[in-house]
Amino acid sequence: MQAVSFKRHRFPPDVIRQAVWLYFRFTLSLRDVEEMLAERGIETNYETIRCWTLKFGRLFARNLYTSVVVMEYGMNFVPFALRDARVMGWPGQFDVDFLMMLTLSGLWVAWRHQFTATGLLLGLLAFLGGASFQCVYLLVVSLQARGDMRETLLGKSRT
Repeated sequence: MQAVSFKRHRFPPDVIRQAVWLYFRFTLSLRDVEEMLAERGIETNYETIRCWTLKFGRLFARNLYTSVVVMEYGMNFVPFALRDARVMGWPGQFDVDFLMMLTLSGLWVAWRHQFTATGLLLGLLAFLGGASFQCVYLLVVSLQARGDMRETLLGKSRT
């Protein structure tokens, strides 16, 4: 994983991340992102945001959020996520959404295996592994089901 360097940038890394995330996540125009940042008191122009998206877009896409969080916070992610959620700015909302996605994916994997010991272990791996685990798990399960979407989503015993 390639480290992201924000050296020689006038704006803090959180502002750059937010602008790039807004641009790619909601397919906004550069001027829309400029306007949204201006509403938050951050004066920039669309050309600066364009440069950020060109420079950081691929790096952010390459570095999955799961691995970035583990690198930044280590195993102490929960206190930081709870602190951010208590403030309820955009990082807090993002952390809450991310934790909900991890929780739902873990519960789905455990439910798919009828909450057996293996299912609970796989559910825990889904929660801790995030998208990296989920992609591999779905690939293996869909190959085992030979492309049957009903069996892939519900499991063998529920079809």
